[in-house]
Order: sequence, then structure tokens, then C-alpha cells
Amino acid sequence: MVIFACLAVGLCQSPTDSYGRFVERLSHAQTLSGIATSTVTQAGKSVPEEYRFWFKRNYFSRVEHRVAGKLDMVWVVDGKDLWRWHPIERRLDWQANYKFYAVAFSLFEAFQSSPEAVWIETGGPPAPAVAAGQRLVRFELKPKSPPDQALIRVDMDPKTDLPVQYGFHHKGSEPQEIMGYKDLKFDPVIDPAKFRMVPEVKPNSWSVFDYMLKPSAKAPDFSGQLLGGHERFRLLKALKENKATLVEFMEMGCAPCWERLRTDVEGLRERYASKGLNVLVVGLGSEKDVSGWVSNYHVQMPVVIGDTCSVDLFDRYKIAVSQTEYLIDSKGVVRARYDGAKIEDIEHDLAKLGIGI
Repeated sequence: MVIFACLAVGLCQSPTDSYGRFVERLSHAQTLSGIATSTVTQAGKSVPEEYRFWFKRNYFSRVEHRVAGKLDMVWVVDGKDLWRWHPIERRLDWQANYKFYAVAFSLFEAFQSSPEAVWIETGGPPAPAVAAGQRLVRFELKPKSPPDQALIRVDMDPKTDLPVQYGFHHKGSEPQEIMGYKDLKFDPVIDPAKFRMVPEVKPNSWSVFDYMLKPSAKAPDFSGQLLGGHERFRLLKALKENKATLVEFMEMGCAPCWERLRTDVEGLRERYASKGLNVLVVGLGSEKDVSGWVSNYHVQMPVVIGDTCSVDLFDRYKIAVSQTEYLIDSKGVVRARYDGAKIEDIEHDLAKLGIGI
């Protein structure tokens, strides 16, 4: 019966071998390429997205992101700096000393950062899984360095020792991000030109703030529904009730952004709420997706959903990064803008508005 059970799941080897061998190959590889696939919601419809990537040690990356087959973004890390090309807007931006990060590549963090494993097995037994008729083995992984509560559920092909798909989630919840992998190759020959950004325009020292709303600009009004109820929300009304409002536009998929929201930004709110600061989170995604991320990270601040998730809001607020932040005064004037800034910098701007300890 034991032999039959092994054959039934396509495994007669130690169930941990497939993930262990993958980590071993990852630690010794000098180059890596492949495609990560998923779906995103646009205008209420699910459309395919694809990340085509090429990695080379140390810190050389090229990632081409396509949505519904259309090139949406290109990232290039040349061993030191990040170059990000927006083909639709014909815009190039640059950031020094930046390591490319996306949930799609959590499984390959060891390749990007160090030869040591970043994710380890939780200790629970691997389980058989099936995807598209293919027999796989499912492992649950946790960060090697706690206390991060994130988990990865990865389905491995025991015949190739390669991941087929994985889900990023938190303990006790279903995966919020499901990624599939194909055409994974260890040590492929990669043309060095892949890691040189040669777009149609020159960067001219462009920064993300050149795209965002400028301080002194009037904050566009918007409305929506507060998560967890039917109460309607309107920005201008909320602004009048506080000395200043920190508006956090949050996209799905950036785990470090949500962790910063839960810890640093929540701490800021607790310290200055009695002094006149309001913190508002705007979830840029479907109600289901936003609710999942809010629940996973135990966000206590008010969260707006609904018509605020429209593409129009991205344009009006010039949302350029996964966590775009604006500090707005009671008259609706933008006083500062941030891209995951240090909390000390935000506190400095709060002091200018008369908000301080």
C-alpha cells in the first residue's frame, strides 16, 4: 500500500527533495531567467499579466511587465542603480542603490540578496497537489528571520525540481497573490546588453516626485465607501475635520509597503491623532483584494474602497509607486508628498503645520 501511495502522487523520494534541490541550484546559479504569470483586475475584468525576467549575480536584473500582452513597465538594475521605463508615458526614472523587489520574485530572494536561503520550510509535511492535471508537491515556507508573518505556499514539480506556482499569504488565510512560473532556466547565457537601459529618452535626473502632485497644489476631491460598512466617504469633508490628513494610496502586491503601513504609519497616527492628524488609507484594488490585505496586516486605520479604485484616481493623484503618500491640510492644499519616506521626515512636516508632541 505504501508503494502504491507513492506511485499515486508521483513520488517515491523524500518529499522535501524537490524544494531542497531547487534551493541548492538557486544558491549556485550565476544567472536565472523565466516568466511569472498572474491575473490582475482592470475595469472589473480579470486580465493576464506577465513578468519576463533575467537575473545575474550580483544585483543585475531586467524585468519586462506586460498586461494583456501590452508592455507596461521595464525595470533594469545594472549592479548598482534602478532604471524604470514607462513605455506608455515615454518616461524614464532612476533611483540609486535600489534592489528590484516584487511579490512575483519572493521565491528568488536568495538569488538577489545572498546565497543563503531566505525562505525555509515551516516544518509541516509537504502535501500532494495538482495543477492543470500535473502532479505536484506543495510546501509551506516561512521567512528565515522572524517575526515577519508572511508565508509562501509553493507547488513544486518533483520531476524537474522547479516551482510551478506559488501563493503569498499570511498564517490562517488564503493566498492573496497567486503566481505561476514557466520557462525557468538556471545559468542561461544572457546578453550583457539586457542590463543596460537604452530607452527612447534620457533620464535627465528624473525622480518619482517629478511625476507626483507638487506641494501647494489643490488636492482633487474624491469619494468612496469605507471598508467594512456602507458609510460613504468624501475627502474634502474629512479634511475640514482635522489640521492635516496623511493620505496613503496603497496598491496590492507590495508586502513591505503594507508592513510599513501597519507599523510605522500606524505608530505615527497613534502619536499625533489627538494633535489633529488624520491618516486615511485608499485601497487601489477590488474590495476583496483590499479586504484581504487589510485583514492580513491588521490595519486599524479607515480604508476607502469603491469608486476610488478607478483608473481616473491614478491620473488625478499621479500615483507613481505602490505606496504614494500626500500630506494635505484642512484647506485641501498638498503640503508634502512622499515615497515611503522616513517617519522622521513626515514628523518634520507635521511640525510646520503645528502638529507635534
